[in-house]
Amino acid sequence: MDDTPNKTSEGSFSTGPPSNFKQIEAFKTITMMLSMLSHSTSIDVHDNLNKEEITDLTIQDPFDRQETRMLDAFAQLAVGEYDVAALATNRVSTDGITLRIISCVVDFPTERSLSATTPSKDLETNVLTKNCLPDVVSSPQVLKPSRPEGAEGMKPLEYMEKLNIRWIRPSLAHHLWTLSNVLTGPDGQHDIRFWSDLLPNLWRYMAAISYKKIAHRFGNEYHSLPYIIALKTVTDVLPTLPPPIDRFSNNNSSDVHFLSDFVLPYAESLQPETLLKLTTKFPNLIAKAVGMKKSPSQQRCQLYTDATRTEFHQLLLELLELFQTALEALTSMDEEVANSSDNGAKQFADNVRNVDLIGYALLRIAKGRAFRMHLESIESYLSLNDPRIRAGQASSECIEAFPALQPVRSSDSDGMEATKLLSQSYVDWLRWVLDQFDAIETLVTYMTSSRFPYRSISLSLLAVPKTTDTFLPWLQLFSGNEFIPALTGINPVFGSLTNESILLFLEKGIDEDKGAQHAKILSLELESHPTIENLRKLTMITYLGIGTKANTILEKIGDSCIISDSIRDEMKAIRKLFNKLPTREQFFCDLAKMTTFKGTVHCEACLASLLPAFTEHLTPQDLEYYKDINIFADMQGFGRVIGLSAPSCPSCAIYLQMLASMSGSPSEIITRGNHGVISACSLPAWTPDRIVKAMNTSLGLLLRQGLISLMDQETDCIWD
Repeated sequence: MDDTPNKTSEGSFSTGPPSNFKQIEAFKTITMMLSMLSHSTSIDVHDNLNKEEITDLTIQDPFDRQETRMLDAFAQLAVGEYDVAALATNRVSTDGITLRIISCVVDFPTERSLSATTPSKDLETNVLTKNCLPDVVSSPQVLKPSRPEGAEGMKPLEYMEKLNIRWIRPSLAHHLWTLSNVLTGPDGQHDIRFWSDLLPNLWRYMAAISYKKIAHRFGNEYHSLPYIIALKTVTDVLPTLPPPIDRFSNNNSSDVHFLSDFVLPYAESLQPETLLKLTTKFPNLIAKAVGMKKSPSQQRCQLYTDATRTEFHQLLLELLELFQTALEALTSMDEEVANSSDNGAKQFADNVRNVDLIGYALLRIAKGRAFRMHLESIESYLSLNDPRIRAGQASSECIEAFPALQPVRSSDSDGMEATKLLSQSYVDWLRWVLDQFDAIETLVTYMTSSRFPYRSISLSLLAVPKTTDTFLPWLQLFSGNEFIPALTGINPVFGSLTNESILLFLEKGIDEDKGAQHAKILSLELESHPTIENLRKLTMITYLGIGTKANTILEKIGDSCIISDSIRDEMKAIRKLFNKLPTREQFFCDLAKMTTFKGTVHCEACLASLLPAFTEHLTPQDLEYYKDINIFADMQGFGRVIGLSAPSCPSCAIYLQMLASMSGSPSEIITRGNHGVISACSLPAWTPDRIVKAMNTSLGLLLRQGLISLMDQETDCIWD
């Protein structure tokens, strides 16, 4: 492979030290291979806000903890329909009035039609209005979102109200403009009237912005559906629910709001048209709500009792069912088509309203004391269908595509001590599904406290170049010791392992598992083109029951040659049989089809590498890698805390630590924590070569360990 970059169409630097480029290409290969070994490599999950398990990364400073929570919440709202956003803020406002926030989101849709001679003004207009990052962005830029078209002459809240009536999905930049401006009160004031006007509209707006992401989480077959199924099973198994167990002495403010905001309106029926149509009857819960309204002393009443527990369970199940229905209704609609007519716009708005109302009710339940009591009561029955087992069965493809599915949460907003109980996983699951709504409450709590001295919010967008789809071939990765350190591991079978011996193992494995690779290619072809001809190609494969399944489907089709929808679904489902492949065969199948880099450079890595906490300590040699970057002045004042809309990936967590340690910075870059799955990712193109090499050494050692573990696994399959 040539040492110099040969692709600049996706925003890579056109010039730069060859060693830096080739080392980054090697890093891509390492992370791709590690993502294929997700079940063979052990990565520690860190929640840096968890004081129950103190580590070197635990955030101790109260100001840092507060800023981390606030920025995480803001990132949840700012991310829009994208996967992850990273935010930083000015730690100390220069004017004492304005809270400056910078948001980094990578992988904008690329505008291929722009030429390399596009003027910078057109570039900025394109990014801010068309919601895409042109090919010509070759270095980071700080952009200021402008007022959206259609918002002229309107107050920000009026514009949000307009969108809630007739939805037009805003670009990312327009979303950031709307969000930052509605959170800035008139004349900088954030009084009760301001919040009473804003919150209903903000909830509705975020439901419209985020419903696709919420639906994706709620319907995930590994990390969500098993929880719903297990809760439904309790009703099927038990004629009556077990008595409640009260292990929680904390305040029950969320339960109180559930009664007053959701249950009580069903007793008063002042505006029945605004209520959800429920079939569950809950007279005892209504009596609780009415009694609480009549007597303020009952504000600390216990929602979950012998009288209410069955109603509570049935109401929870119906709310989950209605939530799924509302999300499915929204995701099945074409937004542009729906909002092109008055009737379609109303239908879309009604579905968003349902997601909003049900989401609020479920969040009250998730954060409440009653839900925990209920889960403790039925835990022995829930354990019969432990959803955590299903989550552990997620395929490597699923894990790589959605690495941040497992929430990192150590305690809830009420400060309850985190546990490792099954019941706690249900709380984490439901709050994870409702992250966007939960973030609204976290942010509002902060902004209504004395800890928020600001009168306005100014939000900027950090646009960063995309990485290329090239990578270092794995044959070169293990040829010599340039990229992977010459460390040895002792294995009872293979003895002393060099890079050369690992390379031989990989070459042999690729050759031996050609049958698996060919079968998987055929199944993927059938999944995308479910035809009888493609189905017949699989009939001779005996492993995993693929051939038997294919012949069974052919018998159902018979002489009619008619492929019904159900038959088509069965044909597509054959590909899922490969999720049961042993780790070794799965790895070599994935390695064989590793032809392009499909990962990305993560937003937290880009943002961290441009923060003053790191750049102010660059050496003259390091600065050579930053020679195309001219935004240092724009980044001044931003602190070392990075908020994320999802936990950081492990490789980025290591990268952030190295930025501080290898630059000699006295301050570490802080994030909430990391999940436990390495996904295919790159590094910012301006990362100094010495840091890239250190990353390759660190992750290269982890890759060696994973491959050595793989070498221990003997395959037990025979391919035709």
